[in-house]
Amino acid sequence: MLALMLNMVNVENLIVVGDDINSGVGHAWNLVKINGNYYHVDSTWDAGNNRKQHFLKSDDVTKGDKVWDYGKYPKANKNYEK
Repeated sequence: MLALMLNMVNVENLIVVGDDINSGVGHAWNLVKINGNYYHVDSTWDAGNNRKQHFLKSDDVTKGDKVWDYGKYPKANKNYEK
C-alpha cells in the first residue's frame, strides 16, 4: 500500500523482499529515493508507534533486523537527515 501512495505522489520507490533476521520469516518493506539518495522505510514494523525506528534508514541500520539480496537493490548509504 505504501508503494501505491508513493507512486501517486511521484516518489521513486521499490519494494524490498527479504526476511526477518531473527525468525527467518519473509517480509517486505520499501526503499524510497529522496534527493538522489535511497532510504529504507518499513511502515509495518513502525505501525502503532511514534519511534520511527524503521523510517528513512540506511542499509547498515536495516541489516540489524532484516536480510535481503543486497546486490539486487540500490544502496542506502545513510540515514535521512533534514
